[in-house]
Amino acid sequence: MGRCFSSPTFKNKYNNDCQNYTQYNLNWSYSRINDRNVKKLVKSINESQLVTKFDLNLSYNLITVAGAIKLGETLGQQLNLLAFSLNLEKNLIGDDGALKIGEGIAQCLNLTSFALNIVYNQISKYGIANIGQAIGLCKNLQSFVLNLDYNQIEDDGVSYLTKGISKCKVLKNFVMTLKNTNISDEGAQKISKVIQELPTLRSFELSLKYNMIFSLKTNRKKCQKILRLVNYKLSA
Repeated sequence: MGRCFSSPTFKNKYNNDCQNYTQYNLNWSYSRINDRNVKKLVKSINESQLVTKFDLNLSYNLITVAGAIKLGETLGQQLNLLAFSLNLEKNLIGDDGALKIGEGIAQCLNLTSFALNIVYNQISKYGIANIGQAIGLCKNLQSFVLNLDYNQIEDDGVSYLTKGISKCKVLKNFVMTLKNTNISDEGAQKISKVIQELPTLRSFELSLKYNMIFSLKTNRKKCQKILRLVNYKLSA
């Protein structure tokens, strides 16, 4: 067993190069990958039930709901997955695609490391609901990274996320970016509250730039009082 590394030059080898590996590291950003390509990719991954680490970069491609559904289904089959990283920045998965990704993550109950980048994907609070719920099921999470910039998450979407995050009681590292996501003071306060309630948290980074937030100083002071934090960064 070992690792599978691949790049766009391997596009014609989906079905042969990446079977029976425990770790997948595939970088196909800026490669005009579409839903049909994703279908071929996941077919090879699905043939292995031994995957423990999954790192897939599909940013700046042509993936829509159909491709996201396939990715979600594949995630749902990787029951041994411990570390998950998926970059779908600047695609077109929308709410339905985000829902399916969330459904897949919800099956990965052994995850200790989670990283998801869905910046610029036309996602609203409805699409983020399943992802928030899925995070709450991953109770072994120690590292959490979520990039949601330039989607319409709103305060209700933040509520879904914080409800899930609050259940991750062994979380040590927290990074979330929410630039230009139509969040107000209400959403910022919910994030501040959940951060204070995570007993093992050591590192915290949050970006709230380009939102209508006026209580930033208050929230910053609350977070700064969490003495256990070794690394702390809040930008807005």
